[in-house]
Amino acid sequence: MVHRDPADFIFKFGNNQAHNYFFLWISDDKGNDFYVIAGINEQQESRLSIYPNPATDKITIETSAIPTKSQLSIMNLSSQEILTRQITEPKTQIDISNLPSGVYFVRLTNDKSVEVGKFIKY
Repeated sequence: MVHRDPADFIFKFGNNQAHNYFFLWISDDKGNDFYVIAGINEQQESRLSIYPNPATDKITIETSAIPTKSQLSIMNLSSQEILTRQITEPKTQIDISNLPSGVYFVRLTNDKSVEVGKFIKY
């Protein structure tokens, strides 16, 4: 094995959004190029929709996919859980008439993901 000085290489980091991965490009002083996949971009847009927002007495929480065991939590700005329930349908209506006015977070948790949204109660 030949050991070479790292100064003989050029390192560049990039991404390929069309194919959803990051790569490391290495070029040596002899014109050889090497590409190493450094990671996969798993960022996804939120699939959680909360409406109407702002709301006064009821909100509808809708998600594109609900696995069989999903937990819905509503939390205040102090991260206190105000309401928790299991849901099995992609669309759920929640009565918020007893909540004081303010900003609240909705967290939908299942075995594959955590989705977070927020709504305003007035």
